[in-house]
Amino acid sequence: MTQSMSDATSHAKVLAIRLPLQDKALLLPYSMVAEVASLSLRPQEGGFLGGVEWRGVRIPVFSLERACGQSMEILAGRVRLAVLYGVSNPAKRPYYALALSGMPRTESITAAQLTQTDDAEAQGACALFGMPATLGGELVFMPNIQELEAWMDGVETH
Repeated sequence: MTQSMSDATSHAKVLAIRLPLQDKALLLPYSMVAEVASLSLRPQEGGFLGGVEWRGVRIPVFSLERACGQSMEILAGRVRLAVLYGVSNPAKRPYYALALSGMPRTESITAAQLTQTDDAEAQGACALFGMPATLGGELVFMPNIQELEAWMDGVETH
């Protein structure tokens, strides 16, 4: 019985979204994304880029690349962002945004399509990117959202 339940789980489809960063991609459940939008931003230095107005609410914007010490030029003006639902403490941070480097892609995936990787690039990646895996031959990272939001608590300034 355990084997058949495991097989059923590995073949259950989940709607996911691949968020393109500068040279990596995050893979998240589609249900975490409130919207992908191009919004005006005057970026600050570091991983916390500042805040933007989105649907009448001011939300914080973060760059994982910058947080991990990578250089990433973000020009003032309209920036493509993934607006995500806050998970750890929605009363404090109901939404936040991650800066993107391209158009996200939604896809239906199964656990069987994901494989852990020991790719050299993946092993040297910053912990904020999360667990590396391959999906369709491409390297993706699945972040630990609670850890990511805990990091945000430490860098967000008002």
